[in-house]
Amino acid sequence: MNSRLGTKYTHFAITLALLYPFCSSATSEHQHQYDYSAMNLEQLINFNVYTTSVLSAHIHREGEMMVGYNWASNTMDQLLDNTTKLSPAQILGNQYGYSVSPVSMKTTMQSLHLMYASSNQLTWILMAKYLNKKMKHQTSATQFTTSNSGWADTLLKINYNYYQEMAKDIEHQFGLTLGVSLPTGNITGTDAIGPNTAPIQLPYAMQLGSGTFDPIFGLSYHGVTPSLYWGAQLIHTARISGNNKQGYRLGDQSKLNAWLHYSINDNLALYSQINFTHQQAISGQDKDIAAMMPTINPMADPRFTDKNKANVVLGLSYAFTDVLQGNLVNVELDTPVYQKLTGPQLSQQRNIRVGWQWLF
Repeated sequence: MNSRLGTKYTHFAITLALLYPFCSSATSEHQHQYDYSAMNLEQLINFNVYTTSVLSAHIHREGEMMVGYNWASNTMDQLLDNTTKLSPAQILGNQYGYSVSPVSMKTTMQSLHLMYASSNQLTWILMAKYLNKKMKHQTSATQFTTSNSGWADTLLKINYNYYQEMAKDIEHQFGLTLGVSLPTGNITGTDAIGPNTAPIQLPYAMQLGSGTFDPIFGLSYHGVTPSLYWGAQLIHTARISGNNKQGYRLGDQSKLNAWLHYSINDNLALYSQINFTHQQAISGQDKDIAAMMPTINPMADPRFTDKNKANVVLGLSYAFTDVLQGNLVNVELDTPVYQKLTGPQLSQQRNIRVGWQWLF
């Protein structure tokens, strides 16, 4: 399953890359009807080229900036082994034989991002995230909750719009994303599991960062008309810089996203997405997690971090005009439609996101 997914992602990337020379040869044959550099801010917003949910799709003109804030709440309260649903009682019973079972996990994320266009083709992105994580656990005798909060890893990326052309009243664009994930998130978070116990190293899912410098590569396609905006993006985070100071490294992550936006009027737009994620398992083991802990709590086992999932996103965005021109808000619901986890591990149930952006 994993190798087939990897092959599909590779083929998608090769296809987009191979399209470039053919598209480049057509540049002189088509005139760009949608001259974004000549549009004012309100026209750009009404064209929906500033999608709030896919940062790689943003189109900025030279000297333009965007500041944004997003809040998200993610709930995980169903255990899965492969695609089979499990209860904590099964984890603690004879079938699995663990002494501790995860029950639920809730993560709230606040993110700030800053975008600046140094040219009409090149946009720089800086993103910082603050996480608050809580996980409820169960034993045969009691329940306890652990928590961790702080800054996560910081993302620094560039989006390069390397080609666009008009064909039959549709603007086609091809983009490239390059970046790096900086290890600003703490990976030594600890918490006590009882009122009279000393803090212990939290399991992998409860840590805030990767502990490594990780390159990011992406390719995207976008299609734009006055009322419709659609596209697809492949983005890959490679964990190639070796183990972190704790003796492990997170697995590579590949995401394939596709989206469709529809403008109801000059202010209001509906959009949908389908997102596919392939997350490889952790390599190595945290040196501060006791060697016997993976046999006590499945969340401490680095093997149980591999997953494949597909999510559907439905969202609504609103662009302000007049005195608040340049401000956009959006709200979206992210729901999983398929999850296959190497487990047992907790699966996502729902994710709510609210965002605000200010363009100037």
